[in-house]
Order: sequence, then C-alpha cells, then structure tokens
Amino acid sequence: MSGRLMKKIPLKILNNPNRYYKTNDDHNTVLLQACFDNPIFQEDGNKFQNDDHVTANDKYPGNDYSYASGPGRPTEVHFRKTNQRHKYLRIFATVVIAIILIALIIALLVVFAGKSDEEKPVVLFKTSRISGSIKIIQGPFSVYTSSLKDSKSEAYRYFSNSFIYKINAIFHTSDYRSVYNSTIINSLSSGSVIVHFTVIFESSVDIISSTAESIKSLFITELDDSVFFIDKNDVKILPIGPPPIHTTVSPGLCQSITLQQCINKTEYKLTSFPNFAGHKNQKELTDNLEQFNDFLNNQCYAFSNSFFCALLSPECRNGRRIPPCRKFCEDVKDGCVNQTFPVDCDTLPDSNDPSVCAANPYKPAHCYEYKNESFARCWNMGYKTTAFPNYAGEISEGEAAHYVNLLTSIDDATRCYKHASLFACSAFVPKCTGIEVIGQHTIPPCKSLCKATKAGCEVFMNIFSMIWPEKLDCDALPDTNDTSICIGYVEAHEPRKIGACPTEQLRCDTDVCIPSSWVCDGYQDCKDNSDEELCAKCPVGQEKCHPVSGQCIGTNLVCDGVGDCYENVDEAQCIRLGDGTNSGILLVKDGVSSHWQEVCSDNWNTTFSDMVCNQLGYKDTKSFEETNPGQNLKSVIHIDMKNGSDMMALQSYLQKSVASCTSGKVVRLSCENAVCGNRPAKYPSQLRIVNGDEVDPGTWPSQISLHGGENEAYYCGASLIGHSWVMTAGHCVGGNKDASTITLKIGATRRYSYSAYRQIRKAKNLYPHPKYDPLTVDNDIALIELDEPVYFNDYLRPVCLPERNEETPAGTRCYAVGWGRKDETATDYERALKEVILNIENWDSCKNAIETSPVKSSYKLTDNMICASGGPDHDACQGDSGGPLLCPKNATLDTWYLAGVISWGIGCAVNVPGVYTEVPLYVDWVRETTKGAVG
Repeated sequence: MSGRLMKKIPLKILNNPNRYYKTNDDHNTVLLQACFDNPIFQEDGNKFQNDDHVTANDKYPGNDYSYASGPGRPTEVHFRKTNQRHKYLRIFATVVIAIILIALIIALLVVFAGKSDEEKPVVLFKTSRISGSIKIIQGPFSVYTSSLKDSKSEAYRYFSNSFIYKINAIFHTSDYRSVYNSTIINSLSSGSVIVHFTVIFESSVDIISSTAESIKSLFITELDDSVFFIDKNDVKILPIGPPPIHTTVSPGLCQSITLQQCINKTEYKLTSFPNFAGHKNQKELTDNLEQFNDFLNNQCYAFSNSFFCALLSPECRNGRRIPPCRKFCEDVKDGCVNQTFPVDCDTLPDSNDPSVCAANPYKPAHCYEYKNESFARCWNMGYKTTAFPNYAGEISEGEAAHYVNLLTSIDDATRCYKHASLFACSAFVPKCTGIEVIGQHTIPPCKSLCKATKAGCEVFMNIFSMIWPEKLDCDALPDTNDTSICIGYVEAHEPRKIGACPTEQLRCDTDVCIPSSWVCDGYQDCKDNSDEELCAKCPVGQEKCHPVSGQCIGTNLVCDGVGDCYENVDEAQCIRLGDGTNSGILLVKDGVSSHWQEVCSDNWNTTFSDMVCNQLGYKDTKSFEETNPGQNLKSVIHIDMKNGSDMMALQSYLQKSVASCTSGKVVRLSCENAVCGNRPAKYPSQLRIVNGDEVDPGTWPSQISLHGGENEAYYCGASLIGHSWVMTAGHCVGGNKDASTITLKIGATRRYSYSAYRQIRKAKNLYPHPKYDPLTVDNDIALIELDEPVYFNDYLRPVCLPERNEETPAGTRCYAVGWGRKDETATDYERALKEVILNIENWDSCKNAIETSPVKSSYKLTDNMICASGGPDHDACQGDSGGPLLCPKNATLDTWYLAGVISWGIGCAVNVPGVYTEVPLYVDWVRETTKGAVG
C-alpha cells in the first residue's frame, strides 16, 4: 500500500451564523441587510462600516452582484409607490428571489469549504532530504555484530545493499516515485539493529504536518513480514529543514583551518564560522561530521573534497567567508547520485567572480592521485594517477569504482576474460599522461582489449542488471601495440601460454592440463583426442564393453539383442529415429560396421512401434507410417525372431536381409510422452559435491551446465525438463535480456570434455519467474527455452517434475548435483560433475539454524523455499546454483523428481542447511509458460 506524497490539511472557513434582519415591512431592505451581514460580503473578516464607499465596480469574493454607489452600507431602501396588488406581487417575487439567493450562497459556502479542505494544505517548508531510523527486531539482519561497525566489511556491505535495495523498491512503487532519488545509511547501532538513514529527493518537496506520519506508515506497511521485520513503534521520520545560510560575518574573525580533511588540502589557510552548513563552531562541525565523511574522502566525485572544504571550512578573506558556487554544488551532487546529498544547492550563490563564490576546480585532463581502496588492483598494475572524464564519460570516482569492482568480481567468479581487470583499470581509471589536452591526457584501453572483454563478460554484467556503459564504444578506441597510445594490445593478441602443468596433470591441446586419471579412461577430454588415441585397445574385430573396462567382445555381438557385457552396455544406444529426435526413419546400429541401417516395414505391427518408443524413453507411439528408404544407407534389415534374445529390445527381432524388401518401404515413427527421471546408463557411485569424486556419464542424465559469453565461461547449473525446456535459478538469468549469450551443454559430466554423449544448444528465450526478487531471492526459479530441441538417449533424459504442491517430507534422502567449488577457499569451479547425499530438513528448524548462525545471511527463509543438509562436508557451494535437488519418486524404483533448485546458503558445509527453491509450488507456472509442453 503506497503512501501519499502530500496529505491535504483542511483550512477552517469562518461562517457567521448570525444575520441582521430589520423588522419592518420593507422586505427588500431586510434581504439587502442579510446579504451584507453574510461573511461572503465581508472583507478581511470585518463588516463594511457606514463610511465605506461601495461603487458599482466593487465585487466581493464568491458573489456576482454589484451595488450602486452610495454612502456606507444601505440601511433603508425607498421604492416608488404603486397600488396594493402590485405591491403584494412585488413582495412575493422578492421573497422567491431571496430564497433562491440564500440557497445559492449556502451552496457556495459548502463548495468553498470543501475545496479548502481538499486543496489547501499548509506547507511548513520544502526540503530534498528526510532522515529517519528503523529498528530491526527479527530476521537475518536483526543481530548487531562488531563487523557492522566497519563500513568496508562484507557483513556491512550485505546489509547496506539489501536495505537500500528494499527502500528503493518501496519508494519506486509509492506516490514519491517521480521525485525519489536515493537512500543512504548514515550509521548502524545496536539494540537489535537500528538503521539511521537519509532519503534524498530529486527536487525539494512540500512538507506538511502529516508528511512524517505518511512516510512512517509507508515503511511500516511495506516492511511488514519482509526480510527486515521492524518494530512498528520505533520508526522515526524527520523531514530536514534547510540550514540557515549566512553569507557575511564581521571582519577580523578569520582563523586557521582545523578540519583535518582540509588541512593543507586547500589553496587557502584561513576559515571562519558559522560555515555554510550551519555549524556555529568547530566542535559542532566535528560532532556532526559523519554525513560528510565520504564526500571529504573523494568517494563519489573527483573534487567532492574541495567542495565540502569550501562548505564546511570556507575561505575567510578580509573577514568575509567565500561559499562554494551553486554550479559547483550541482556538479558534485550529480556525481554523487547514490548518496544522500546533505546540502541544498539553491541556497548558494553563483558567480564567475572568485570573491563571491568558489568555482569548481575540476577541468578535463587534470591529473590527480586517487586513493579509493576499491582501486587496489589498479594500483598493483602501476595506475597511480588518473584524470576524468574516463572512457565511460564519468567524472565520478565513485561510479568508476563501481564498474571496476563489478568487472573484477565477475572475472573472479567466472573467468569471463583473463584480462578483464586490466581493461577495467585502463577504461575507468585510465593512466594519466600529464598532457592536459583532451584526447591525450590519459591512455585508453586498446580496441581489441575492449572487444575481448565485452564479448566475454558483458553477459554477466547483464545478469547482474548492469548494462555496458553507453559511452564506452570499443570501435572508437585506438588499436596498436604502442603502449603510449593504448593499453592491452599485446595481452589481447597474445598466443596461448604454455606453462608447466600442476603435479599429476598432463598437457593436451597446447594449453590444457587434465588429471592423469582422465587419460585412457574412455572419455575424450582433449580436442585432439591425445588423451585416448594411444591407449590400449581391443584387438581388431573386438570392442570394449565400457570405457573404463578391460573386457572386450566381438563387434558381431554388439547390438544383437543379447547382453554380453556388464549391465548390458553393449545393447545400449542401438536404435534411434532420424537424427536422434523423437520422430524420423527408424535406424538400427550394426555392431560390425558401426553403420546405421533402416528397418523394412514388412511384418511390422503396433507392438514393435511401442517397443521402439519405450526403448528410446517414451511412453507412447504417436504415429507410424511406411516410407521410402533414405539415402546413403548400407542395407535394410527385416523382422526375424532370434532365439535367446532380449524380448524388450527391437534388435532381438532383426536380421540383416539378403533378399530385397518386399514392400520396398521402411519404418518411420513418431513417439511422445517422454519417460522422465530414469537413468538407463547409470552405474553405482557414492559421491559428494564438497570434496567429492567424479560422477560417471549417465548417472544424472538431466544435468546441464550454463555458460555465458563468447568464451563460454561456466557459471550455473540447470536441469532438462523437456525436449526444449530447461529449469534453473532466477539469479542465473537475472537481468539478462539477450538469450543468445547463454550456451547450454547437456549430457556431459565434464564441463570442457568432448563427450560423444554431449549436445550443445543456445538459449532462445529466458523466463525468470515474474515474482523473482533479487533482494530476498524469493521465487528464485527460471525457465530457458532452447533454440532447438535435444534428442534423448541413455545419457540424456529429462527429470520428472513433482505433482502440484507436492510436499517432500523431512528426512527424505535426496541428491544435490553440480560443478560448484569444492569449498569456500577454492579459486575455480570443479571440472567434473559431483553429487552429494542430503536429507530434507524441517522448515522451522532450518529457519532457526539460519537465524542463529554466527555467519549472517542477506536472505530470509520464505515459504517458497525448502532446506536440505548432509552433515559436515556435505553441501552445495558457489557455482552449484541453478542445479537440481533430486528426490526419489518411489523408494523401490530408480526414478527421480526435481524437488528443488539450488538457490543459496550460508557458506559451504558449515553445518547450516542449504536453501532450495521449492519446485512443486511452481508447476502451474511451468505448464503455463511452456504452453503445456512440460508438466
């Protein structure tokens, strides 16, 4: 429920109920007397006196009648005599007219009184700032810890980002949305957690007597039952009136500057009080300095320090203080858009005369040393001085720091481009040349470095709802290996580096290192296949049963309907439709030649159609037809039952034909209703994600890895739920609008392998849940539509969706699967898929564990989430996001459904349950979004 920008304050309209009537027979005199006694005909609250002169042009508020001139207010009116009948008629007409006039007057009084109530609030003053405090008493942010004292700590950053995001959301949906600018946190104090903050508006707003209560009610309503559960009786709102501005003082009161941040930082040495922020003396300034600290330390604008020194310790010249100029104030305010600006610029003078006000010392190409700790990585690269504007057009150090932090953090998490940090520093705090000429004052990044960074990392900026800076045009930058002209050319064009591989790893593809255990394991991990090509092979005419098995069988025994290998792997992957989809000409693999052969339609029936669809992983046959043979196939085979064969496999009924096919037709089928959640190629394995071992191909055939940008950097997991549909977490899609920037790798357990079972697709459309909230991570679920369908096989199958609102009981044994970091200290994601056994936890117990954890979270457990844990060293971790929590549909069957999507947690394996989006609550949304194709 949104609050009002301004509540109307009624103004009382005085109405004199006493009217003066002369008790004589002249009704006209009575009526005129009554009209003049009515308040509408009064001026300044007083009746006209007898010596007032009322002319024909005098009109009174609310009345359309004028009166003939005459001395004073008429007390007697004379009329020409007439006969008695005419007299009565005149009297009657006069009475009627009088009644109508009185009714109109009363109506006007009511109307004007109503309008006054609705349209004339009393404006106390105008302001662009409102301060306040809120006490948080429940939820993940309700415990005050020592780390909250440090504004640079991770705990403070989590709190600050979450609180400001929520307040921004409140105002952007309220009646204040057109004037709201931002909110800053001034300080945090204990007593649960008390937040002291300031709200900033784009322009001054009217403050009336009810404004504070209106905003207080807005906060109470919108924060109720949110991640910030507040004490409704301890919300304080205080509109800040403009400080008094004194422009002159008596001569001879100049004194030395004592404000530490301004000593030796200005060209002048003397100042005077009161200053232009209203502080009467140095002690009052020191006591109230906190709201100015960020500005004095160059946090948001290159010359905010100069401005606030001129404001707080203004130059004293001949006994007169020199305020900062209004334009200077506006420049700093524009650069500090994410902070509460503590000054009303309109109160300052503006002039080109330095004896009137201090102008902005900023000028393009002015080099200066920056000290913001956000640029520590740039310092280490030798970037000591810079100049604004930078190559994104910014003159704000705070905005530059924001982009540097964002890009370097993305690069740390995803390895989106190995030289992203070099680009961030050279673009946003470029190295200064000292040549104060526009276009030569700093050295830009090279075009090739810019393009490479954008290609690899822009998608992740979009996911975090940060667009590439509009003014940062890669094509407008120079591109040469001359470092005096641009930076990064050599890095952008460097060849693949060849260094020593870590211990127990081997090199392939020039710059790839793989674990020695991956060599000769039957899976191709090197593009050049050097990891498998020199390995021991079966004799000619034989084939390995399984990639890691030493058993060899004759090729004539492959796909013959008889299982000769462990778990009948020689009879897997023996039939397909067309290119491998759910529709096409039926093909059967010939083990000897490895060629795919068509099946003659002679003697075909519906039993065989159903057998084929079941064997391929579908419940039903959609259609069958006889069709002409295809091209480039070696032979056609016939139905011919063999003794001792598997009755459920089509290859048991086939023999290569010597004679021609009588019908001249082959079988074409279409299957529907895919079987979900089964694992036909699964082999026994007891593994973990955190510190776990590798999962073999086929163990979880619905698992998908998400990769972003041209470099296809891995960043999230996902699950296959249909031929063209994938489910992941909402925060894995985020604010990305370009689906084509996401690549999906399906059916491979190693992220960078060349598995024969792997299929690669691009995203066609992204569908984050419409109520996904990045602040609370509530409704953290999304769907991805593929650019083309995948085809199912034993190593690639969809997972089942649960029933609508199905509850997974506490204690259910499930699996979480992903490529995330093995622990919090790991620097990269795992290359091989891992799994971990977890138990569903009681919701209330999980909520208590999160709230009492010594490590605090930015998020709050909601009814749309479930929890799972597995004890020490059993957990999901960073990089597992979007992957599945898989639970068994039946204790006796190897069939699994998607109970949850990996969402968030407190650390990795720290004895606090992990949190998952509860999928059963979203089945209706899935069906609606996929138009019934899934679910």
